Amino acid sequence: MPKKTNPYIYEHDAKGKHCFGYRRRYKNRQLRARGFLSSGEAEQHLNQAMADVDAVHRGEFRGKPTTAQDALNIYRRKLEVRARDKGNQYGHNVRSNCKVLQQFVTEFGATRLVREITETDLREFYQRLCFRPTLSKNSAAVFVGRVQGMMKAAQEAKPDLVNWLRPKLAVKRKTEFERRVVEDWEYRDLVHTLLNPPPCHKFGSRKAERLAIGRDAADAVRLLRQTGGRLNEILRLRLDQFHWSKDFVRLEATKTENERDIPLW
Repeated sequence: MPKKTNPYIYEHDAKGKHCFGYRRRYKNRQLRARGFLSSGEAEQHLNQAMADVDAVHRGEFRGKPTTAQDALNIYRRKLEVRARDKGNQYGHNVRSNCKVLQQFVTEFGATRLVREITETDLREFYQRLCFRPTLSKNSAAVFVGRVQGMMKAAQEAKPDLVNWLRPKLAVKRKTEFERRVVEDWEYRDLVHTLLNPPPCHKFGSRKAERLAIGRDAADAVRLLRQTGGRLNEILRLRLDQFHWSKDFVRLEATKTENERDIPLW
């Protein structure tokens, strides 16, 4: 049994090497550690352990601060868990987006504290993304929003970030495609053109195949207009989803994973 005095000396191996350790019960907590090369190291470690116990009694948090890499790992795990209930495309987007976020973490410093991220860092990352030829300003703004989502996920998961005022950067996104209401004559001309396509020499003898493709496209356009469903929902539509007696169609939503009942107009 080790001595009650702290720190105590014990033989580390058969060669007679001596090390230091401590054992003490402090505020109903058993504190013990071994393997120190000097009594000063053991005493310093004991004092730190008692200070941590006192901090817990005062309601303070004593733990490892959250780094930028820790924040990304928390956000990635959150998205991966959510992707299990989604389609394969959602999981692919998660992996692709996390690669861009990893670039931000690497440039900022993976071992730096996430608390050190400022609005200037977000703006600088946005500017770098804007200079990439493969990304538009709208896409760069989306990735900046995902960085802020990463910080929010870390704050919700880590107690040392409870009182952290997260930096925020509002980036204005321009409308790429103007929306307007399709006129009735435009809708009729489109359906008529799909049902009666003009001659095309590329198809040659495959005229019946081309007519079938146009008929399917016309049906999809009419269903999109009559139901208001999403394109991927309409293209996967089955006959048993139509409820003719009640004049509605039940769409299997691929985005929200919920079923929607749409009336047939």
